[in-house]
Amino acid sequence: KLADFADEVRSMGMKFGIWIESEFFHASTPEISEHPEWFEHCSGDTYRLKLELPGAAEYFKSTILEIINRYHPEYIKNDMNHSQEMDLSGTELTAYTAALRKLWSELRTAHPEIYWESCSSGAMRQTPESLNSFHSFFISDNADPVDNLYILQGELFNLPPGKILQWLVLSQGEHLTECRRFIDNRQILVPQYATWDNACVYDFDFAALSAMNGSIFGLSGDLATLGDAAMEHLR
Repeated sequence: KLADFADEVRSMGMKFGIWIESEFFHASTPEISEHPEWFEHCSGDTYRLKLELPGAAEYFKSTILEIINRYHPEYIKNDMNHSQEMDLSGTELTAYTAALRKLWSELRTAHPEIYWESCSSGAMRQTPESLNSFHSFFISDNADPVDNLYILQGELFNLPPGKILQWLVLSQGEHLTECRRFIDNRQILVPQYATWDNACVYDFDFAALSAMNGSIFGLSGDLATLGDAAMEHLR
């Protein structure tokens, strides 16, 4: 099904991308019972690979390569949203992190046709050394334009501006009827924080410029609600 969807995306003149979370595994993953020596329990039902082990590292790499060979993505967004808990070896995940960086660097070298993005909770995968592995870094799920300016200010101590990716997440509120009366062509709705559970009204230009502030610019949200005037203004 996903391969069919990827073909449909390409038939419309677009490139196909895929969003993965590669570092964590649910307890139901068959390989955990087949190769328990490869896995470290984190918390609850989540496990991580012991990437310092050759067998575990090869499994990680072959899984990513299987996705590439099956779906031929031109963009891969790698997420990381779970705590790895304590490193029982006492090395504070040094060996794990070194192995992970090596794997991502090898994958990027093997597939230069793919645009690789790191999307990591709390910037836990965003370091200068990671520039060898990823083309850009998504800095936060928080889509509030004011919050984004504060986050970007701190992130610029860590990464060059051309490598920082932000999205303008927007709507004009057709599906949020209680907010509709506040909206005109110079205003948009954006999520307060990371979801649409709460929304804020911002000046269109301010919200857009916030997401363009020295970084790679992306669009997300309910673009179908914008209407012709708003789309022309955005262009």
